[in-house]
Amino acid sequence: MLPSFVVFGWMTLLVESAIGAVPLVGLATRLFALLAVAQAIAISLSVLNTAGEWHLSYCLMIMANLTLFAIATGRAHRLDGVLRPLWVASSGRLSRLMALAS
Repeated sequence: MLPSFVVFGWMTLLVESAIGAVPLVGLATRLFALLAVAQAIAISLSVLNTAGEWHLSYCLMIMANLTLFAIATGRAHRLDGVLRPLWVASSGRLSRLMALAS
């Protein structure tokens, strides 16, 4: 990882920013909720043996994102709610993927 540390750092910044920003606009909320669950699991496994770390916070992040995944929050008054009928009506592969992700 050290030879590509700068690339790894930028990718982490972009993923964390997207995980925080995309649910605010409501675009592909289910997909980004699953990405957030995967990231919370990865972080919790990496700090599992750290002294003084509150492990319950990672469980709470996982549960909060699973809740966002379960209730599909973007479908009410967000971009998913506006664009989802168009995606469902379309027969394209990307449209079906976005309909599943919303």
